[in-house]
Amino acid sequence: MAKLVLLVALLASAGRWSLASEGNTVEQLLSPLHPNCTQSLTDLLLLRQETQMNRMATAQEATTELLVQVRDSLLILSSKAEERKPGSVVCVSPFTQVGGSCLLLALNELHTWASARQFCAGHEADLAHFSDANTYAAILVTSTPSTSSRKM
Repeated sequence: MAKLVLLVALLASAGRWSLASEGNTVEQLLSPLHPNCTQSLTDLLLLRQETQMNRMATAQEATTELLVQVRDSLLILSSKAEERKPGSVVCVSPFTQVGGSCLLLALNELHTWASARQFCAGHEADLAHFSDANTYAAILVTSTPSTSSRKM
């Protein structure tokens, strides 16, 4: 019986020891919350925002540098293209220079589209296509006689 009492006493003390060590394990795994948890979270969010802003600023600087390089390259190409441009256009009769082109406005002749193409081909030219009204007006002003000499 003494052995039984000793065994029960040992089991009881071992149980207390395991419960005590189990409580320590839980405390070790779950550290207590910081007393000012909200402030810590705010600080963390602000730190993340600052990091993102720094990344964005770096990306913007790189983009600006790239755009400056592109601009400089385009300026160089533009200046080279200007150097290669031939001088002014020389138009032979019956063509008239309008802007950078030689044009013929045959107002006195009536043609269909097909016959107009043939007429132009006979002059080693092609039908003009106007993309804006200013070009068309410039051709009319250049090709028609002055209206100041006409009587109304």
